[in-house]
Amino acid sequence: MLPGYVAREHDQVLAEAVRDVEAGRSRMLVLVGESSTGKTRACWEAVQPLASAGWWLWHPFDPTRAEAALEELHRVGPRTVVWLNEAQHYLGDPHAGERIAAAIHTLLVQPERGPVLVLGTLWPDYAAQYTSLPPPMAPDPHSRVRELLAGRIVHVPAAFDPAVLAKATALAEDGDWLLADALTRARSGGRLTQDLAGAPELLHRYDTASPPARALLDAAMDARRLGVSLHLPQAPGSPGHKAGAERKVHGRASEVVAVRSGSGR
Repeated sequence: MLPGYVAREHDQVLAEAVRDVEAGRSRMLVLVGESSTGKTRACWEAVQPLASAGWWLWHPFDPTRAEAALEELHRVGPRTVVWLNEAQHYLGDPHAGERIAAAIHTLLVQPERGPVLVLGTLWPDYAAQYTSLPPPMAPDPHSRVRELLAGRIVHVPAAFDPAVLAKATALAEDGDWLLADALTRARSGGRLTQDLAGAPELLHRYDTASPPARALLDAAMDARRLGVSLHLPQAPGSPGHKAGAERKVHGRASEVVAVRSGSGR
């Protein structure tokens, strides 16, 4: 069950893009915001008029997100929503990201293949990585991605402003118990979507974790701050380990680096 939806400024940008594709003009937007700020829900709400009009929604996923996008983008035809949630899995892929960006550009500029709507989401760190120019004489691994994202990024704020909170309060008073419950905790800071996504419960689990579990979580957070990816090799000799095998989570393989006490905090 979803709580009632409270539209914000970025929803107006999404609605304009939907009106454009309904008029026959292909569009692409990438929502950029911190975790649990409502990016995916905003995209989902935006495409509902297209769903009612019989549009297709395509989410490239199998065998991997990047492989599926690269292999099948050329098949995308008119009246399709291309769903690139967590677009770093597509545009940031070290082997396929640039080719995926080129294929999306081709899709958007070929009139006979439109109209299409390409929607993606990114965290700010990924967006900054893909759109920043490299130093002079340095490699430029994201040149096509940077060109694709130019003028197509929409920022999603981390908190609701007072006017939007007032709309949420009105829905709560009209019987939306999920919003009413979240507002009891999130009204002062305006971080309503984070509460609805379960962030307070996650923080509670961290605060009440056993010492070994807390140490593991601290090490994982330090590793992420230092640039370690989400894909870690399984330690030799551990249960279920096979020589040369790795346990896949997401992203690229990367070794864990040692972190001194207090580093990265």
